[in-house]
Amino acid sequence: MSPAALDTCETQVLPSTPKLAIPQLDNAKALVLKAVADAVPCPPGPLQDYLAEEGQLRNQGTLRSLVGQFQGVPGVVSLSAGFPPPHIFPFSSISLQLTNGTQIALPDMTAAQQYNASLRGYPPLVHWATNHVQALHRPPSVHDILITNGANHSLELITSLFLQRGDALLVEEYTYPVILESIAMPKGYRTLGVPIDNFGIIPLGLERVLEEAAAAAATPGGPKMPKLLYTVPTGHNPTGCTITPERRKQVYALCRKFDVWILEDDPYFYLQWGSAAQSMLEAESIDPETVEEDALRSSMPGLKGLLRPPVSTTNTTLSTSSPSPSPATSSSSILSSSSSGPVSMSGGTNVNTSTTSSMSSSYLALDVDCRVIRVDTFSKFLAPGVRLGWVTARSDLIEKLTSALQTHTVGPCSLSQTVVAATLAAWGDAGLDAHLRQIQAEYSRRCAVLCRAASRELGNGCLAEWDVPRAGMFLWVKINGVEDAVEVWDALHDAKIIVCPGRVMAAAAAGVGGSFRKEEDSPHTTGNTTINNCAANKLKSPFVRVAFSSVDSAGLKEGMRRFGNVLRKHHRDTKAQQQQQQQDMVVV
Repeated sequence: MSPAALDTCETQVLPSTPKLAIPQLDNAKALVLKAVADAVPCPPGPLQDYLAEEGQLRNQGTLRSLVGQFQGVPGVVSLSAGFPPPHIFPFSSISLQLTNGTQIALPDMTAAQQYNASLRGYPPLVHWATNHVQALHRPPSVHDILITNGANHSLELITSLFLQRGDALLVEEYTYPVILESIAMPKGYRTLGVPIDNFGIIPLGLERVLEEAAAAAATPGGPKMPKLLYTVPTGHNPTGCTITPERRKQVYALCRKFDVWILEDDPYFYLQWGSAAQSMLEAESIDPETVEEDALRSSMPGLKGLLRPPVSTTNTTLSTSSPSPSPATSSSSILSSSSSGPVSMSGGTNVNTSTTSSMSSSYLALDVDCRVIRVDTFSKFLAPGVRLGWVTARSDLIEKLTSALQTHTVGPCSLSQTVVAATLAAWGDAGLDAHLRQIQAEYSRRCAVLCRAASRELGNGCLAEWDVPRAGMFLWVKINGVEDAVEVWDALHDAKIIVCPGRVMAAAAAGVGGSFRKEEDSPHTTGNTTINNCAANKLKSPFVRVAFSSVDSAGLKEGMRRFGNVLRKHHRDTKAQQQQQQQDMVVV
């Protein structure tokens, strides 16, 4: 944006929220994927061919195999396992009260305090997750379930099996910083950034990256071909975008063509509120803070609005244009091949599926090849403190992950698993649906309040640009008039505003790692703000990630007020500096 255009930001407020436009890939041709796009399975080869050395050597230990083999078998006298006797455990009972007033008691205090008899997870919770995944995603191929200690734990397990130092990991050009700083960097993985825009991964961009990687791998001594694509498809962290159904099919088809596995990290899948609710909250005549809670919850997808029918993978055409969101798709026939009417996913109250859904689906729903590894977590829709999640993948990979899990944690926390399983059983599908509507309504309201405040305080596109998310926790803001958001970091620090700079979430930032802080806080350095010991120091990005999840409406509005003041002052100071430089040039 030119300085002249920025001048209007002092007073101008435009009528509509701007759309963030990450530059599109400059490619005029449209490419057609033919054979790879049909529904004929072309599964990956033997799992061992894709695993790193650690993954190849991972096997379930002999002791654990014995324990699992004879667990629960009548008449067995087990003298092999070092399990404590249950009568010495300190807790005889635990009862809980849910926020809706429901009282529950943990049904199995021995299982809650004992080592995991099954490393796959507490059987009732595994059973719930299995039914839940089947009803929610309807994967067209056979998959298995593993309960883990949450999404980050799952990502560590999976990448350790597939990758070793020097291997390439495909990621979106901006991505979850943990995958960069805590996994790729210390383990020496090369990150290959894939172009994205408001609608997720740009398929032509992915194809170009894969073609270049294939060409490099074909040269003598060249790097190995990447075998894993890491993606956050819904409410993307950090950009907030959600990939469209058509692009999802195209990305899946490309991964089939180049024999790449998809690591689908989808923590914000349950935090979708959709276009209908967003349109209501964005209406100028409506104050999002005053929308009646029951009315807002009733407009949310809840659980039943996330149910999806099987999705075709045929005849996809790559495009560089930003597509319009797909029309709402009826989910009334989601289980029509096997049943009709309500569906039960947790053994509780049935949920009617005859509702219209425009929510994001999943790569798992397309997975005819068993090349998708899906990561879910309870952290975002239940509570992060329970430290639980689950992985859905082909059975032989789940076996390998289970072996790795044995070394990491000897299985997830037994007490947490029993608490979560009891909660889900007490809720049933109807209770989970109501709970999801509550949190979806909360996040949608906060998002609307933040965007309304941003429009007011940031000149609605003058000082900054953004696209309104329809899922997740984050607003991705492009600061106009700066080459790098770090230019205003000191001022934001002084104003006590904390946002996450885009450069640390750029794929190119993986390499050395580090944290964002004032150099004066370090005993070794003094001076300006920097990203210490981080490859991101060499990058420039005008973007910042703003989280709206943990701050109330008053805090969001105050934060945007301070943010706007910082940007206006920066603009005035920059303009004055430029004018002074021009005057100095005239004098010279």
